[in-house]
Amino acid sequence: MRTRLFTIVPVLLMAAATWSPQAPSTGLDDYGVLLGNWVGHLEYLDYGDDLTRVRLATTMTCEKTYSLRHLKRVLTFSYSFDEGNGRTVESSSQLRLIGDAQLEFGGRWEIAEQDLTPDRISLVLTSEGQDNNRPASFRQLVVADADTLVMTKEVRYEGTSESFIRNTYRFSRQP
Repeated sequence: MRTRLFTIVPVLLMAAATWSPQAPSTGLDDYGVLLGNWVGHLEYLDYGDDLTRVRLATTMTCEKTYSLRHLKRVLTFSYSFDEGNGRTVESSSQLRLIGDAQLEFGGRWEIAEQDLTPDRISLVLTSEGQDNNRPASFRQLVVADADTLVMTKEVRYEGTSESFIRNTYRFSRQP
């Protein structure tokens, strides 16, 4: 019995000496200001010529759902785009947190900066990939408060020094 105590006590003391509390992990509740119904528009740079700006009236609903694919809670964004002439296009995407440094939202993003309070969100996300069939770096800016939500995607093609805005969603909260 004495031998066990001499073995267990030093192990416990070492664990206590090296343990330090970690900062609380970010969770979906920290993104609560995004929840609800939003109305506004999507403005994007046409992929056909990279010159023409297109603007579509857009509505969006954000809600917490459960992803069977990932077996966890996610935020689901459901969009409705008015393309004119009575044509409406529906789409959706999910935001899934991956630890404290990454999230998935139409692709995997590194969280470069974040400021999360109960009534405001500010995120800077970065990623690498393809834009218009060209290797590119991306920067996604997300700013939301109780009344407004703006999501802007910037693109910088490989081998260039300047970035451009590929698309911007601008929403006001719908009562």
